[in-house]
Amino acid sequence: MKSIKFATIVFTFFVTGSSFLTQSCGVTQQLKLSDFAKDKIAGEKELDFLFDGLKTGENTKLKKLVYYLDRPLMISNKNDFTLDGNGCTFIMRDKSEDVLVVENSKNITLKNFKATHIEPNGPIGCTGSVIQVRENENVLIEKCALNGSGIIGVTSYNTKNLSVVENYIYNNSEYGILYDLETSIEIKGNKFEDNGTSGNDHVVKALNGSLSEVEPIKKGMNQEGLKMSNNIFKLKK
Repeated sequence: MKSIKFATIVFTFFVTGSSFLTQSCGVTQQLKLSDFAKDKIAGEKELDFLFDGLKTGENTKLKKLVYYLDRPLMISNKNDFTLDGNGCTFIMRDKSEDVLVVENSKNITLKNFKATHIEPNGPIGCTGSVIQVRENENVLIEKCALNGSGIIGVTSYNTKNLSVVENYIYNNSEYGILYDLETSIEIKGNKFEDNGTSGNDHVVKALNGSLSEVEPIKKGMNQEGLKMSNNIFKLKK
């Protein structure tokens, strides 16, 4: 569901000629899209339960339903909180909004859901990302399918100890993951497919605040603030 990009931010790409390959150290069981809800729709009661959980900060486990959203799922100023989608699917109706935002929080776990936007009509696609995290400490995104109706699958600003583990991140218009210089991140056991214009813009580091310059991250690259292992970077030729 990759859309035609339309964004106010201008991205400058610095792409090398190196190919992205599969990291083969260890075996990770890959998610199947059939694992996630696609038919039964959440009603008002289930939506209220979801948003009440985000508001109170009580650990929340959802039913395996499709949740249509008119506003982002906001986790703000929370500690020790887990959102377990239990195989649910989040579909954001507003193509300019992120599906889920975590901000100013600590010890947050997001797991077991698919997140996307509605299918765009016409030449203008989605301008919101799927998950954005900013100003946090200890965030885990695990076993999620992040479908690229968004510009970026996971965007991170100034987040310490972000872990992106065993997800399927695909079809994003710009990048699979973008993180800034203030983020420390572990990327482990994920499958990346068809991200960015080339189809291979899976992980990048923003080198300035305007995001106009990025560093492509290759397979197995480890550096200060970055640990990578056991990922699949599926190539598009």
